[in-house]
Amino acid sequence: MNVLLLIQDDGWKPLPTPNIRADSDYCHKNGLITKRDIRIISLERLRLQEADVVWDIGAGSGAMSVEIAETVWRGKVFAVEKDEDCLACIRENSTRYGAMNLQILAGQAPEILMGLPAPSAVFIGGSGGNLLDILNHVKSAADLGCRIVANFTVMENLMSAHQWMKKMSMIQRLLKLFFTQRSDRQRDAFYAINPIFILSGKIKKRQAMNGKLIGVGVGPGDPELITLKALRLIQTAAVIAYTVDKNGNCYAKNSTKDYFPYGIRELPLTFSMACDRTERIQYRQNAANQLRDILHTGQDVVFITEGDPLLYSTFQHLCTALSSEIQIEVCPGISAMNARQLQRHAFPGD
Repeated sequence: MNVLLLIQDDGWKPLPTPNIRADSDYCHKNGLITKRDIRIISLERLRLQEADVVWDIGAGSGAMSVEIAETVWRGKVFAVEKDEDCLACIRENSTRYGAMNLQILAGQAPEILMGLPAPSAVFIGGSGGNLLDILNHVKSAADLGCRIVANFTVMENLMSAHQWMKKMSMIQRLLKLFFTQRSDRQRDAFYAINPIFILSGKIKKRQAMNGKLIGVGVGPGDPELITLKALRLIQTAAVIAYTVDKNGNCYAKNSTKDYFPYGIRELPLTFSMACDRTERIQYRQNAANQLRDILHTGQDVVFITEGDPLLYSTFQHLCTALSSEIQIEVCPGISAMNARQLQRHAFPGD
């Protein structure tokens, strides 16, 4: 007698079947396209569901973006690319195949990723030299269970991503692919193509970040115009962070350094005030990454700032970058405007 036992799994869904086209079906710039064989394996590693939200970073020709969009037909795909010629190809390919759920973003990652819906899958075809910043942003913004698949031809980038995934305790899968193609001139000859590495991993849980970022206003520069709470936080701090100018000076530190505990660990951070918005964002991201490394160890960080931390302060930029990951506390301070009113004996009425 044969017995067939069927067990219903309410969470099971069939994986959609992607439509993989030939490379020649797509508009692309000088061969900047993820080749068909690579797309087949990369799409399999992404394990896409029909309602997924997917980020395609370094989209190139947009071939992956279009085929992802067709697979997640109830979801949304964001294709990020900075090269104008490649952007034109993505628009052409998106229009050609009617990828209505594909949104094209012109700009540099990770800055352009700020504010996007949390991804359930991320494909990285290019990083523009910002690989670790991109991975850190994905980690902070992604849904639990997010799949990350990245293609590499440069060994240095591969090792950086491998070490990052190892640090995040992610289970990795690495595949090295070799391809040869038949020569058009010599039909009995083949030539080799540079090997491609496909690295994939899955975010299972957010890394515990027990450290707390505390913004402490230390007043307008007078050591006596500091609150008792600010004094207590400074004197009991394990790490004190502050901004410095190009000469290493910090007014907030100068007015409070006598209150610093002996041997305190200090973290000077540099912010750019240049007109170039991209440069300013890069400096903010670097500062947030330095704080993130300490907060991951479970240590609290006291960030001192002149005046009040939430009044035209660099602390606000750090809050924007880190608030989704960690607990943030603010100790208000006396602003320079209030101090000036006292000096001028200007007392506003009702």
